[in-house]
Amino acid sequence: MDRLSSVFTPYIRYDYLYHIYNKILASPLDNHCAFNDCFGAFFHKLCCKLSNDIYKDDIIYYILSPYHNYDVIFQMLVPDKKSVFTNNLFVHQCKVNKLYSGKKSDKFSEYLNFAEDLFNKSEKIQQE
Repeated sequence: MDRLSSVFTPYIRYDYLYHIYNKILASPLDNHCAFNDCFGAFFHKLCCKLSNDIYKDDIIYYILSPYHNYDVIFQMLVPDKKSVFTNNLFVHQCKVNKLYSGKKSDKFSEYLNFAEDLFNKSEKIQQE
């Protein structure tokens, strides 16, 4: 997942990111946004932009992705503004056609399947 995130970071569609950012900037209260970004790079970049600009004076809670070795935001909560931003990393529900300019190839789908399978197995081992 770290490799996928670093591969897709240069392909983030900033026009779409700023479109979402400007909508939230116009009304920072009561936002409930759910994304289907299985690579996590777009969502992480958006949350960083929101927390550094719009919600910089508010208390923010981050839930970090369990799929990555470094800090990648999986969910962002801003209680004072009643706003929740969440992401979905599961490959079979991923809709990244608007988020990235590069095309999704089968190679990256294999990486996602591998990461999801590895995470499920490690979770099962931990429970045992």
